[in-house]
Amino acid sequence: MLAACIVLGLQSAVAQSDDVDPTDRALAVCLDTPENMNTAGMIICHRTAMEAWDARLNRAYTSVMAGLNPDAKGRLRDAQRRWIVYRDAMIAVYASPFWDGHGSMARLGNNIAITNLVRQQTLLLEGMRDTISPGN
Repeated sequence: MLAACIVLGLQSAVAQSDDVDPTDRALAVCLDTPENMNTAGMIICHRTAMEAWDARLNRAYTSVMAGLNPDAKGRLRDAQRRWIVYRDAMIAVYASPFWDGHGSMARLGNNIAITNLVRQQTLLLEGMRDTISPGN
């Protein structure tokens, strides 16, 4: 219970902070909404955030690719394809029978983990984009 209170308190602080990433802020606002203060609502919030991160990932990847020479494009394309295989493998792990019987909180944890995985790759690609084309 204490952990849940701490998480909810942090979410509220994130939602109100000006220096927080907009996707993180939207997630915090979603989680702070009274109708989402249950496992099903939290899962929906994290899925929505993951979709937003994925859209940003695709935009960043396209921008980075546009600024690279042919050799670097090939290397990034290969790396991103390998990351997709890794991401899909991790999704399969979280969907595996191992998690059966661990309740709805396991489903929430799975969604949080996948959201964080996509978030991390997005931020990496956005950092590359910003290095290649400052001001994006």
